[in-house]
This record gives sequence, C-alpha cells and structure tokens, in this order.
Amino acid sequence: MKQSHLKELLENEQYLNQAERIAKDNNLGRLVQKIQDQVRILNAELDKWHDLTRRNAPLQDRLEQVKLEEYLKEARKIIGYTFY
Repeated sequence: MKQSHLKELLENEQYLNQAERIAKDNNLGRLVQKIQDQVRILNAELDKWHDLTRRNAPLQDRLEQVKLEEYLKEARKIIGYTFY
C-alpha cells in the first residue's frame, strides 16, 4: 500500500473516531451507530488489503480491492470532510 494511501486511511480513522465522540457527546445515537458501522467496514477492507499484500496476491485480486477507494469516497461524504 502506498504511504499516501496509508496516511489517508489513518486520517480517515481519526476523523471517524472524532465524529463518533462528537455524536456521543450530543446524544446522537443513530449517527453513532452509522459511524461505528463505517469503522467496521473500513477495518474489514483494510484487513482484506493487508491479506492480499501478505500473500502477494495476483493483480486481479488487488484490483478488486479498489472498492476500498470507493468506500473512502463514501466515508468522506458521510462525515462531510474533503481530504484534498
């Protein structure tokens, strides 16, 4: 995984954690649940990506992981933050 992608993923996780804290502080239960769901999805996608790189997966398998990029775009929309 490129260093820039790794940095972006770590930033996304930080923003999701921050959003979760803010939602909890404001008693926004539904939003807390949505954020926790997004964190679980992000972690699952990261686990898949790490598995692919550890086992030196074929390019086709890695390309299927592009869903991670799409997920990141959607997560940005949900938390209303632009990273670029």
